[in-house]
Amino acid sequence: MSRFQRLLRRAVLASALCGVLVFAASCYGPFRMTKKLHGWNGRVSENPWVVEIVFLGLNILPAYWFTTMADAFVLNSIEFWTGDNPLRDPSAIPPVDGDAGSTTTTPDADPDVDATSPDAPQ
Repeated sequence: MSRFQRLLRRAVLASALCGVLVFAASCYGPFRMTKKLHGWNGRVSENPWVVEIVFLGLNILPAYWFTTMADAFVLNSIEFWTGDNPLRDPSAIPPVDGDAGSTTTTPDADPDVDATSPDAPQ
């Protein structure tokens, strides 16, 4: 067996092992980094041709591959083990311990008003 064949065989084996590890971790997550790249790509221009050219460029430069691998192996694993994704939406409000569901906050709401209170404004 030639050196190239051994190297190719090892690369295929390593790729298969990485694929198995992704499924074995059971940490399928939201892939936020990949979604952010995709969202940015969709907003890069109003012209659909420019969006498509940028999309193809990001695939040629393996940006989508990199973000998918980073999500699968790092960010989703962090979220699985810690419960918090480093790229979570900063506008998302974490649940409050204790009386969960008693307070609702929206960008235009008064934070001092308890939405479940009987005298809350309608």
